[in-house]
Amino acid sequence: MRWHGSAFCAVLVVLCIIANLSPAWSQDSVEARGWVRNSFGRIILDWPAPVGYRAAIEGRRLVVRFDRAFTTNFGELLPTLSSYLSGATISANGRVADFALKGRFFLKTYAKGKS
Repeated sequence: MRWHGSAFCAVLVVLCIIANLSPAWSQDSVEARGWVRNSFGRIILDWPAPVGYRAAIEGRRLVVRFDRAFTTNFGELLPTLSSYLSGATISANGRVADFALKGRFFLKTYAKGKS
């Protein structure tokens, strides 16, 4: 089989597109949940397997950086923690969760199994 220049370019373009999409294929599907107690709110992200992370409050944002990319739906979490959070996003690379805080809060984190 002989490759013509335009056919080779078309195959190369398709391979580049697939390479750019591959991070989405490797994202973990994570369940986001939370609750409010008397003096604190809790965010729990349930992963399919344990994951490393670093969390910090930066101004009025809670920023959590994970060792792996993920996807989730914050739809149920935000109303539950509405006294603490005004929004939540995931970075383009899928490794950073950014929560907009409604006030100044202290942060305590811990991992428990896959959560």
